[in-house]
Amino acid sequence: MSSVSAIRQALSDTLEAGGVRCSPFVEASVDAPQAWIVPGEPFVQYRQTFESGADLMHFKVRMHVGRASDRAAQVQLDELIDSGTVPAILEGDLDGLVADVNVSQVAGYGEYVVGDISYLGCEFYVEVML
Repeated sequence: MSSVSAIRQALSDTLEAGGVRCSPFVEASVDAPQAWIVPGEPFVQYRQTFESGADLMHFKVRMHVGRASDRAAQVQLDELIDSGTVPAILEGDLDGLVADVNVSQVAGYGEYVVGDISYLGCEFYVEVML
């Protein structure tokens, strides 16, 4: 089984290679636009298939695009969602590290406070089958 840290790093590296600035972990500050890889709920579901007993991990790609009060940030976030950029970049097997990656939905469109700064963002829900 691949480690949680290796999967987080691979998700981050894959987004970076696709042109999306990303950190595999939550940071103390944001260099917008920037994504973070954070655990989802539930984080891990064990033995999800009868044949192989594969585990399923849930992550969120939390995207921060700019100041929450900035209209341009809303347009940028809308375009990122409309374009399907994140699913197009992530869906696959992370160069053989996992069996499959699926981006299932976008939620949490709104304000995220990091430090004392409010950013507009959303969360892409990512399922990783090991």
